[in-house]
Amino acid sequence: MADDLALPSAYAELIAELARPVTGRIEKTFGGRWIVRDAEDGLLLLAPDLSVVARFPIPGRFVESGWFNHDISPDGRFASFAGTRHTVCVRADGSTVWEVRHPALGDVDGDDVPACAVFAPGGAELWAFVPVPDEEWDEDADVTYTARRWVITLPDGVVTGTSPSYYQGPHKVLIHPDGRHVSSAEFDGSSDDGRWTRWDADGQPTTPARGFAVPLDAHAEAAGWLANAFGTLRLHDFGPSDGDNAARDPRVESSASSFLWAWFLDRGRVLALSDTEPHHVLLTADTLEPLARIHYPDSYDSADHVHLCGAGDGSWVTVTSRVADDPPRVCRWRVTNPAKDAARESALSATEARGGPQG
Repeated sequence: MADDLALPSAYAELIAELARPVTGRIEKTFGGRWIVRDAEDGLLLLAPDLSVVARFPIPGRFVESGWFNHDISPDGRFASFAGTRHTVCVRADGSTVWEVRHPALGDVDGDDVPACAVFAPGGAELWAFVPVPDEEWDEDADVTYTARRWVITLPDGVVTGTSPSYYQGPHKVLIHPDGRHVSSAEFDGSSDDGRWTRWDADGQPTTPARGFAVPLDAHAEAAGWLANAFGTLRLHDFGPSDGDNAARDPRVESSASSFLWAWFLDRGRVLALSDTEPHHVLLTADTLEPLARIHYPDSYDSADHVHLCGAGDGSWVTVTSRVADDPPRVCRWRVTNPAKDAARESALSATEARGGPQG
């Protein structure tokens, strides 16, 4: 980021930490809860204070494949695992609620990508995006380019309806906080075609938002959605429900840096992960202008925050290693009191003016 040292500083305060080691990315779900994989091939549902609500052993076939999508119901009763040819919903004891075997979903390069299955906000339904045979091509093919949305009621595991979907993988779908809109993104070889879809009572999809970028996040109180277009952070609007004619141009895009990921920290701020220093940056939610660079306590190196995710309530979580070779753990943070930040910034400036620490 150009002239990054001129950015004001915002200081992170640790408010919760998970004692057990984890691995991989952390994801947010409804109710202020989090989903992360532990170091023993289990999937954890964490409460807002990072205590463990539920743990699901990951089925061996998915551990062996190494590439699958997963989710946990907000109430902690069920988990889903979706691979290239098998999707399953299980209980915490590992017993199966529902499963289906299906063709692999192929991408533009001809590679197999995993299916996806996510739980509706109330936890009463599983929405599975299942690859199905392409009738106009070859119904018996082992690879397909079509996926349909299946609605499975819980806990009985009955498929109550199917409908068209735009899911093409490999990006896991996101559910908007309103509980109705679902994101997807398709790469056509030159650009990503991202969209938010909802289904009417008859199961027919409409597309109130679309843009040439991968959807990253949405906020309950924000009119737009964040997206990544090959490293350029964009803010798109939800437009009228006019299908494929929905607006594609972003409201605004950031020119400050190359941001890999971004989340709404709250209604007015965005937390972005940059591939250059500083790695963690606060932006204004309306203009995507940089506000401040995040500084972590001395015992935590921001370069070791290997994954992060904004909660939307002013806090965020990271998957963090305190020191080299230390197993990463989940930490939850918030920006400290601005008055304390100002005092700390003044003290640091005074120290720098004296040529560094004295004595």
